[in-house]
Amino acid sequence: MDTKNNEVLNWLKSGKPLTSLMAVQMFGITNLPSVIFRLRNKGYVIKTEDVKDTYGRKCFTQYKMEVNDE
Repeated sequence: MDTKNNEVLNWLKSGKPLTSLMAVQMFGITNLPSVIFRLRNKGYVIKTEDVKDTYGRKCFTQYKMEVNDE
């Protein structure tokens, strides 16, 4: 798997959300939805959540994975 995919996967596996802005700043990834698409195709369950401002308008999308603490 590509290094950028691994960086995103490891971040999401830690239980922290990731946005496109964060991906650019931390990993230099300019097309996060494409990375998420590839990870989903490999079988990873990644949830998409639209974050809204106080007026109920969509501000940005964040991605998350469920973390199992077994």
